[in-house]
Amino acid sequence: MFFINNWLSRIAPSLVFFTMLTTSSFSVNAAWEGAFTSGTTQTVGDIMGAKATLKTLNSVSSATLISSRYSVNLQPGLNSERQVGNDGEDVFTLTQSDLYVGTVNGVALFKTNVTGIVYSLAIRTTDNAVTAFFTPNPGSWMKSVETNNNENLINNKTWQAAVEFYQLPSFAGIPADVTTIAPVAGTLGKIIIGEPNGTDESDHPRPSITIPSMAFTVPIEKPTCALTVPKTVKLGDYDISTVENDKTISVSFGITGNCTNTRKVTIKLTTSKTTGSDNSLLANTATSNAAKGVGALLKWPNNKQIMPNSTNSFSVEDGSTLSLFSVLLNAQLVKSDSEKVTSGQFSAIGTLQFTYE
Repeated sequence: MFFINNWLSRIAPSLVFFTMLTTSSFSVNAAWEGAFTSGTTQTVGDIMGAKATLKTLNSVSSATLISSRYSVNLQPGLNSERQVGNDGEDVFTLTQSDLYVGTVNGVALFKTNVTGIVYSLAIRTTDNAVTAFFTPNPGSWMKSVETNNNENLINNKTWQAAVEFYQLPSFAGIPADVTTIAPVAGTLGKIIIGEPNGTDESDHPRPSITIPSMAFTVPIEKPTCALTVPKTVKLGDYDISTVENDKTISVSFGITGNCTNTRKVTIKLTTSKTTGSDNSLLANTATSNAAKGVGALLKWPNNKQIMPNSTNSFSVEDGSTLSLFSVLLNAQLVKSDSEKVTSGQFSAIGTLQFTYE
């Protein structure tokens, strides 16, 4: 008993501290933002691949799409990447007013060489992950694409352009000398990835997008009509006194047919032989037993006399396409005042020339 107490008494009381070291792990997630790699001005080039012929509509009450979406190249080339930051990856555009003509479905429309035919233009990644059309608020930055903070949409991407064509209510036909639709030259605006306000160009380049007058061209369906004109118009049989006393009858004949992409048809008359004091009549071309002193007088639908081989013309036009064409002309055998009327055969040849717009 004492032995145990003595042993215990030899143990010096002490206080021992045990320190437990614990480690905690943590990670830092970097915030990403997007940016173009350069602010170099980009020039819109030609359409890549096949070009379909544009076909206009009879009439439209608002801007109406008349084409597919065409891929268009950019020069010298545009690329984007992600970088550390918190300005986001949304795409904004700033449209200039120079070429701007209106809007449809929240995108800007720009001028072409034909009134009433316009186009929209987008800058998009070549994989089509992001398509940013120019927006309809000239002079101000507007968000074109919301990426929802998905930097993969813009990281290490190459960009190109895309174009669509629209017809406006103001379209009044294709001019006679136009075979293709092309843009009017100028600057469309600027584009940026990331917040445009409160950032500088060194951090978020914002290249200008320019377009030459022949940057891209698309063939347009030319105005044309398939018309039927009588080969022969019978003027009737008359005795000399009837002709001398201006008692002959005016005979109507029709020109009819179908037209495509046509707003205006202009008609002129030519002939190889005229008669009358002012050469206003078609002359007799009969080679045997030919009547003399007579000619054929023709009139337009407005009852004005047709003057062959001159600038005299008659036009039919409408605010919309002339899909169906129909006019009535009149022909009449009359005395020519060039010589005495004699009996015999009468035959005159005239050619009607049509110009389509």
